[in-house]
Amino acid sequence: MILFKKQRETVGNFLIRKNTKKDHRIVQLKKIRDWKKVGIFFDASSNQCRKTIKEFIRKIQSEGKQVQAVGYIETKKPEENLISDKTIYYSSLLDFSFFFLPKKEEIVSFISDKPDVLLVLTTNNSFPASAIVKLSKAGLKVGFSGIFDNDLDITFELSNPTPDMLIEQIEHYLGQ
Repeated sequence: MILFKKQRETVGNFLIRKNTKKDHRIVQLKKIRDWKKVGIFFDASSNQCRKTIKEFIRKIQSEGKQVQAVGYIETKKPEENLISDKTIYYSSLLDFSFFFLPKKEEIVSFISDKPDVLLVLTTNNSFPASAIVKLSKAGLKVGFSGIFDNDLDITFELSNPTPDMLIEQIEHYLGQ
């Protein structure tokens, strides 16, 4: 249980709106072949999801694209010992401020970077996850329908919302 969660989220929303009001993001639709930098935000609590993301990152990097990924776990102390590297950073609630805004340098760098696309491969609609998606300066934001709807530029409605299915849809519709 998080103390004063609703009040902290309310203040966090106010600070996010204040921040995003200043920054005007230009949305640019690009095909996969035109991407140079790719940002990926995913739920790192599932072992299957982590495997899928790592395979997808290897595939994108083999095509000569830069990839930066953040895996988020909704807890202060992850049960598993996840080790970050230069491509994937694993974050938890400890990486966020009192108002659930990013405070860790790696996450601040991730949201201030301007990749061609941000792929949101999570169904976790927590406030810290929402803050990362809202504050990202990516040229195009893609994810699941029904989650972060107002913050994403392209959404895919899937009967079984898994990262595998979303990656398949992205490759089909943005790959041609």
